[in-house]
Amino acid sequence: MSNEKSLIDDDRPPSSFKGVTFSGFKSTIVMQRLADSMNREKIEDACYWCAELICAGHYMELWETLIQFYCKYIHISNPKLSIYMASKLQRFRENMNSVENDQEQLEFRNETGFRSLFMEFVVILCTSPKKYTVQPVKVSHDDFNMLKLKCLLQAPDLSSCEKILKDEDPKELIIAINELSYNLTESVANTLRAYYWYEWIIEYSKLCKKEKQPCRIVKRDDIESVLIDDKYATNPVWLIWILLKDHAVKRGKMYERIVNSLFEIFCLRYTEVCNTKRRTVVYFAISILTTNIVFSEYEIVKDKRLLSCILSQSYTIFSQVKEHGRHILKEKARQEEYDVKEQIMQSGGMENNHVTMASQVSTDAMFGIFCESENKIVDTKNSNKSKKNTVNTDNKSSDKVSIDKELFGIDFIPRI
Repeated sequence: MSNEKSLIDDDRPPSSFKGVTFSGFKSTIVMQRLADSMNREKIEDACYWCAELICAGHYMELWETLIQFYCKYIHISNPKLSIYMASKLQRFRENMNSVENDQEQLEFRNETGFRSLFMEFVVILCTSPKKYTVQPVKVSHDDFNMLKLKCLLQAPDLSSCEKILKDEDPKELIIAINELSYNLTESVANTLRAYYWYEWIIEYSKLCKKEKQPCRIVKRDDIESVLIDDKYATNPVWLIWILLKDHAVKRGKMYERIVNSLFEIFCLRYTEVCNTKRRTVVYFAISILTTNIVFSEYEIVKDKRLLSCILSQSYTIFSQVKEHGRHILKEKARQEEYDVKEQIMQSGGMENNHVTMASQVSTDAMFGIFCESENKIVDTKNSNKSKKNTVNTDNKSSDKVSIDKELFGIDFIPRI
C-alpha cells in the first residue's frame, strides 16, 4: 500500500466536522476511546482514533487529550517528555500561524511530518510506565472562612511569599501564596498540601468573579505575552507559575527546564477555564518540585525501534480511515436517496387524507450512535393534534438501505 493511497482527498469543509470525526464518530467519544486505548497500551487502536481526529482537523482536541492523559496517568514516570512535548507544541503553533484560514489548517492532515507529530506522542504515551492517577483536591466553601483557615496554616511566617507578591496584588492572596510556597520548599515538600493551596487560590478567584469583584493581580513581565492574551494577564494563576518557576531555578537546570516546559503546555490557547481543565499540568509541576527524582534514570522513549516501525507504517492507518469515511458517505447518500423516494411515495399515497409524512433516519445512526428515528405526522385539517406513526416499509421497496448497528455503534473497535 503506497503513501498516496493514504492522502485525504475529501472535499468536505472544516465546518462539516463540527462535533464529529472523519468517519462520523462523535469526537467526544473518540477522545475517550483514544485515552482508554493508551491506558490499556493498545497502540494500534490508539493510532486509529488519533488518525480519525487528525483527518477531521480536530488538532486542539487531540492535543488536549494527549496533555490530559500525560499529566494524569504518567507525569513523573516520564518527566523529560514534557520538554519534548513543549518543543513540538512550538512547532504546532508555527504551523497553525503560517496559514490564513481553517481550510488551509485542515490540509495539514496530509503532511507526513504533521501526522507523525501526533502519532509519535500516542506511541510514547502508550508505552510509558503509568504512575498513580492524579485526582483533584477538593476545597469546600467553609475553607474561605478566616476562622477555619487559621487551622490550615503551617508556615511559621510570611517570608515565603515576599519575593513573589507586589504591593498592588490582592491582600487576600498573601496567606495562600505563602502557604503554597512553604509547601514547595525542599525541606517540607508536601505535595497534597501544595495541590490544596493551588485549588484554594483558583476557587477563591472564581468566588470573587461570581460576586462581581474580580481578583486581579498586577501584570507581570515574567509572563510571556506571546503565549497569553493580555485580557488574561492579571489572573492569579500566573502568581502560582511565577512561584513554581522560582522554586525550580533553586533546584537546578533540569527542574527549571521541565517546569518552564509545563508552563508553555499550560499556556496553549489559554482561557480562564484552563485553570481547572488543566489543573493536572500544575499538579505535575508541583510533583516535580516535591518528589525526589533522579532524572538520569528516565528515558523519553524506551523502545525506539518500535516507535520507528509504527511511524513508518502509519500511512496504512490513514488509508483505513479514508476508506471507512468513504463507506460512511456512500451509505449516507444511498439512505438520503431512499428517503426522498419514500417521501414521494408517502405524499402521493396519502394525498386524499391531507396528511404529509416525513421519514427521517437519525443522523446519529450514521455517525456512531444509533437511535430510533421518529416519523412525524402533520395533519393539515387539525393542527392541534399530533401523534407518532411508524410506517412499515419492509416490503415496499427493494432499494431500502439497512443500517448495520454493530458497524456504526459506539462499541466499534477498529481492526488494524
